[in-house]
Amino acid sequence: MKKILSILLFTFIGNFTLSAQEKITISSFSPEGTVKNVKQVKVNFSAQMVPFGNPRVKTDQFEINCPVEGKARWIDEKTYVYEFPNNLEAGIVCKFQLKADVKTLAGKEITGKKAFSFSTGGPAVIYTNPYEGGTVDEDQIFILKLDTEIKESSLENKLAFEIEGIKERVAATIIKPSDAQDILKAEYGEKYKTDKLLIVKSKLRFPYKAKVSLIWAKGIESKSGVKTEEDKVL
Repeated sequence: MKKILSILLFTFIGNFTLSAQEKITISSFSPEGTVKNVKQVKVNFSAQMVPFGNPRVKTDQFEINCPVEGKARWIDEKTYVYEFPNNLEAGIVCKFQLKADVKTLAGKEITGKKAFSFSTGGPAVIYTNPYEGGTVDEDQIFILKLDTEIKESSLENKLAFEIEGIKERVAATIIKPSDAQDILKAEYGEKYKTDKLLIVKSKLRFPYKAKVSLIWAKGIESKSGVKTEEDKVL
């Protein structure tokens, strides 16, 4: 009997020691890295941070560096969310740093990684006119709808056409909206917006029945300074 009690006591003490040494961390943070169309940041802690069901609990646990302001709330005692009013466009970088004085509801320190960040990536083409797979004219003008405004200077040597029968890539020419008003009005009406439109054409006429691809290359940059990370072939 004494032996059994001794074993039980040892097990209890051992478990208590492990529990006492358990580290409290941010068990998950999402999103991280490069992610498009971010609407919400979600943070899970490994221990209870706030009383459940308290609508007035503080939500300023993080120092947030982000060009778009959101609203923070707790969805349960361990889960914090930061919600943006709309899906973030491309070219945005957000950084979250847990404040030094943040502790669990029981007053324990948070250990482990405390700084997190994500990017919505460089500019991307949402759709094209003419559409992909369509037929184009020999001197076709292309309207590209983008997911953010770009640094036009970053397009140099990075926006080009691959044309069947021509070995080298052919550079694209940027057309000012004022020089393509008839096309824009036909597509978007009188009140068209050009802040996220790019109008381009090839410096060479397309050969008859040739297959054509537009290369949206790595390194094209948003106005905020975020670059594309890989080539996109349209």
